[in-house]
Amino acid sequence: MPWLNALIDSVREIFHATDEQITALMNDMLSRLPEHLRNCMTAV
Repeated sequence: MPWLNALIDSVREIFHATDEQITALMNDMLSRLPEHLRNCMTAV
């Protein structure tokens, strides 16, 4: 997903986030989504 890659790249650049922090961010974000959206995001 190009928009997701752009978001992650921005978070890395602006906040100097590590891979571990990006992983934690993504896991937290996915856990907050409704199940049907979570399934769409993880199927890619």
